[in-house]
Amino acid sequence: MVRLSTFIATILSSTALASELLIDTTSGPVEGFYNSSSVRAFLGIPYAEPATGPRRFKPPVPKSRSNQTVQADSFPATCPGQYTFSNESIWSVLPYMPWNTESMSEDCLAINIWAPKSKKGNGKSAVMMFIYGGGFTQGGTAIPFYDGTNLVEDHQDIVVVTFK
Repeated sequence: MVRLSTFIATILSSTALASELLIDTTSGPVEGFYNSSSVRAFLGIPYAEPATGPRRFKPPVPKSRSNQTVQADSFPATCPGQYTFSNESIWSVLPYMPWNTESMSEDCLAINIWAPKSKKGNGKSAVMMFIYGGGFTQGGTAIPFYDGTNLVEDHQDIVVVTFK
């Protein structure tokens, strides 16, 4: 959790490498994109080594430093789950799928961050963190339904973070 808070603080600070979109983190450089004219998005940033192979079902291992820039421009893969619902469930009537069915991987320890383009007033922003539910059977942050762009765009003093 300390690394996550350090990363968020880095995004909010003025210590960007080349622009507001290229951020140097403890794990290496991360490049985001403008999701709107006033919102920066950093999607699918790995915060731990992949939980695959011998690391499966073990505590996460912090991401090691790399000099290769992470292109944080798309949602990460969805963590595996049991995605079977009957026609009697709420999921059968929603106009969207509550998970990303296009990609699923055990390498799914990633965060998504939406931040304002520029800081207001004293430069401090509230951070709203969202952890999806689902009891390890459904859900994830890799779906557009949890996109934080509108929250940031409407308020410009909030940073939205989703992670899994």
